[in-house]
Amino acid sequence: MRYAGSVDPLELGRQRYAARAWDAAWRALSEADAAGPLGLDDLERLAWACGLTARESAFLEALERLHAARLAAGDELGAARTAFWLGMRLIGLGEAPRASGWFQRCARLVGERDCVERGYLGIPAVAGALAAGDLDAARAAAERAAQTGLQFGDPDLVAFARCLHGRVLLRQGEVQPGLRLLDETMISVGADELSPMVTGLVYCTVIAACQAVYAHDRSRAWTDALAAWCDAQPELVPFRGVCRVHRCELLALCGRWDGALDELTTASQELSRASDPAALAAAHYQRGEIHRLRGGLAVAEVAYAAAHREGRDPQPGLALLRLAQGRTDTALASLRRVLEGARARRACPASRPGSRSCWPRARSTRPTTPAPSSRPPRSASAPPWSPPRPTPGAAPCCWRAAPPETRWRRSAAGSPAGSGSAPRTRRRGCACCWPVPASPSTTRTARRWSARRPARR
Repeated sequence: MRYAGSVDPLELGRQRYAARAWDAAWRALSEADAAGPLGLDDLERLAWACGLTARESAFLEALERLHAARLAAGDELGAARTAFWLGMRLIGLGEAPRASGWFQRCARLVGERDCVERGYLGIPAVAGALAAGDLDAARAAAERAAQTGLQFGDPDLVAFARCLHGRVLLRQGEVQPGLRLLDETMISVGADELSPMVTGLVYCTVIAACQAVYAHDRSRAWTDALAAWCDAQPELVPFRGVCRVHRCELLALCGRWDGALDELTTASQELSRASDPAALAAAHYQRGEIHRLRGGLAVAEVAYAAAHREGRDPQPGLALLRLAQGRTDTALASLRRVLEGARARRACPASRPGSRSCWPRARSTRPTTPAPSSRPPRSASAPPWSPPRPTPGAAPCCWRAAPPETRWRRSAAGSPAGSGSAPRTRRRGCACCWPVPASPSTTRTARRWSARRPARR
């Protein structure tokens, strides 16, 4: 891109960045970066201009450069905050191991210092506790993070933490307190007190939380506000497609299916520019739902398959599709699989995605892993990635929810409809935990349930 006269690309990039013309800012700052090394502030502007235009590779590269430059300048806390944002973006891209490394580096740089960066480390701690089902720990971490933000006067951290706190309250069944906290958080968003990235993240989290508890009036209000915020920044890429997916869901609830499909078509085009597999999967799933409700079963099946390819379980929509096709047994089996997987994850929080490797936690509340001698023995022919074979007579746990290619076929002695010669046991935790004798009431319930359905093959 050429600039006439004596216009300095660096100064132009700063002006475009302040005006939230993100693409123009990226072009100007990239030209200035090619002419000579940027200072720390300008390199940070370049990184966020990349992120807000969905140039993911350039965004991560610029953040890594910024992290190294801050370390070289002796700014360990600034480098820690950059490491935090690297971890957050990598989590969004599904690169959990790399994200874990950056979070741990952030924690190491912070050390024992009382600083705002320690509060930012509470954000992934909340997400990890939510993923593990430990709602009390998630609530405590969110409260600590918000308090740290207030202590150091960081509105981004306060809004981010309160937004997650409200989500935790909704998960705990405290719907009205949770919604009121989300409403309070949105005041900061509406007053334009937050950075663009945090603003978009808070919008998406609040809208999704409201939809989860069927607060459709709030969902509609915040979706309209998100749309206005995106329209005010024509060069913004990451949150525009997500906004259209939320708008499509609301239109579908009102029965305006043609308008919802139009929104989905535009959303898919915008999401193709942004690296957001979760939002793209949600768009495919919503397209499947609308076509299923309209009777287009073949088109709906294609959409559900696309959602599955992007990483989303297409249930319960796919089961309802099978029911509409007259395949009742298949529909029932699909729903049973989903319910059994949910029960297994609830019984074994360690098996949930993100609960172990990605999210740093100050303290673990899980029971310690038993000694190797107390674990069920592994067959010598078992591949290294297979879960251990369940103890005969033991109730199934997380191994049942494993993918078919890594799941052991249950023996007759280990099936729910077995002979009953071995005492019935249940598992505490996942398949690598020790068996604990079940109570008589648990045994009777399991036998009654087993009598009502055939044994699995």
